[in-house]
Amino acid sequence: MESLSLDFTKRLVNKRIKYYSTNSLEDFFDVTSNSNIDDYMELLFKTSMNVPRIIGNILYYCHQTHISIGKKINKAAIDSAAIKYYEKVISSFFELTTHSLLSFDEKVSELQQKELLQVFISQQKSIRKQITTDELTSAVYQSDKKNPFTSHFNFSPNLEKFVRTLELNFFVSKYSEMSDRDGKKVSIYCLNYGLTLLENMRWGKPPGRDYRTYYIARPFNFDSIFEDFLRKSKHILCVNPKCKKSYPYEQLQFLEFNKMRCVECQCHVNVKSVSEEIKDELERIDKSKLLPAIELGLLHELNSNNSTMLAKDLSEELDISSYLIASRAKKLDETLGLINRDRNGSLIKYSISAKAKDAYFNNK
Repeated sequence: MESLSLDFTKRLVNKRIKYYSTNSLEDFFDVTSNSNIDDYMELLFKTSMNVPRIIGNILYYCHQTHISIGKKINKAAIDSAAIKYYEKVISSFFELTTHSLLSFDEKVSELQQKELLQVFISQQKSIRKQITTDELTSAVYQSDKKNPFTSHFNFSPNLEKFVRTLELNFFVSKYSEMSDRDGKKVSIYCLNYGLTLLENMRWGKPPGRDYRTYYIARPFNFDSIFEDFLRKSKHILCVNPKCKKSYPYEQLQFLEFNKMRCVECQCHVNVKSVSEEIKDELERIDKSKLLPAIELGLLHELNSNNSTMLAKDLSEELDISSYLIASRAKKLDETLGLINRDRNGSLIKYSISAKAKDAYFNNK
């Protein structure tokens, strides 16, 4: 699988370079005896999981920090770009959700994914500590005990639906499917590469055939911690106000088989997310700052870019029409003072205002 993925990465980058430049692929990367072009393609794969838009952003950041000043791209440049992309683009999802006009229940459900992500990170750090302190002594952990690989984990495929939001927003990615040592099918997931750098974790697995089953070692099976989280964070309730029967998480599979119908009254049952911590956080939010998703996305894109942008550029990034961009930006400028519009040229240039930065992005 990895060889096919790396081939795709190399073909994609090569094709774009040929389109925009007469230089070869090797002209842009610091190829040495220690780092060949395939090493760089492998690193780009790790940082992006072959999502073309992410590869483009990573290389854009590398162009800003290296190519534009006559330097070639090296590993440090790609690592730095991966961290920047995670901090400015990916991790902003939870900030945008907090300030969106979603319903309370929808917000809790989305923000609870942040708690689940932290569960994954904490468990991986615990495994790393167990390896470095010899609590885990199997031969599979002996390749590098001082800095072990702790980026991937596995769980039963029926739990995939509970990480869908994290996956859609690239906090985690599905890596492959395998059978564990008991012959049970499991899904292999990995943490975002930039996130692992921020958390001082090592992405991947040891090289060589001896470690091909590294990801399915028993400590990396997250079924039990995953299900423990779900038991504490999900309530299943009948929507019928006269019934309101509640069910434990363990009965979810039965209820799904029963088409999510209450066994008492046959009305629909909902899986509700519960978190007192998130509830308290949302209640502290200034309700006057809540905005529709499109307007929050517009502010986020301008803040991430940190320079003036045209409507057509914002349209490409947000996948909405230039007309809608102009309409929403006008409202954010004239009514709320959150966007600056420079109308001195033939085309309006947009930038984020200091007020918007203070209200939405400087409170982390």
